[in-house]
Amino acid sequence: MRGLRFWLMLGAVVVLSACSTRTRTAPGMGVHMPLREADFELLGWTEATACASYLFGIRIPEQDPAEGSRIGVVSGGSVIGGRPPNKDAADALYLAMVQMPEATHVLVPKYMGQANGIGMRSPNPLFGRRCVQVRVRGVALKG
Repeated sequence: MRGLRFWLMLGAVVVLSACSTRTRTAPGMGVHMPLREADFELLGWTEATACASYLFGIRIPEQDPAEGSRIGVVSGGSVIGGRPPNKDAADALYLAMVQMPEATHVLVPKYMGQANGIGMRSPNPLFGRRCVQVRVRGVALKG
């Protein structure tokens, strides 16, 4: 009986010592004060469309040959109201932002997508084509 109790206690110590937890906290603000209002200009609406073909689920972006290779990144802080739901939407949003060079941010983009092919239930079509149109309004912060 003593040997069984020893092994149970040893097992409990091993199991309980194997558990770990991590806690992260954001730094607090010691002084509560009103923030200065931002000076901004609300820009007009713009639209852009991006399409891609899919072969075995691999995305092949469609581009205008005159445009060349399109490389761009939409930074997370520049979109007010949510991130693009997929790569095609991100491309469309980038193309819309290029049309508004004075915009520092975009406000609540609205996406409309259309896809055809096989395997539409997954995030990317298995075979087919997907086009996403974005309509967005720009915001220009003044410094």
